[in-house]
Amino acid sequence: MSDFHTSVFDLKPWIPRRSHLYGLSVDELWRYLVRQYLHPKNEITNAVDGFYEKHLVSTDFIAVHARGSDKAEEMDSLDEVNKQYKSRIDAYLFCS
Repeated sequence: MSDFHTSVFDLKPWIPRRSHLYGLSVDELWRYLVRQYLHPKNEITNAVDGFYEKHLVSTDFIAVHARGSDKAEEMDSLDEVNKQYKSRIDAYLFCS
């Protein structure tokens, strides 16, 4: 368990030569870690599958990364930027 995030890319140089993971690419290491350690509980998988079936499988959708708390301190105009999302999405949808 850890209280911070680090990427596979950052961990790769720390793998000792004697390890069976030494020499694997970042992609190969990621696939290994996912297969070996990242197994969501059935209730989580079922909830995700249910949401997908109910909301996403038969409709078009757009995903938007709306910046929030991390950028609020960096950008004085973040609220103005966020207010533009709906009009920009509508313009994209109705011009496509």
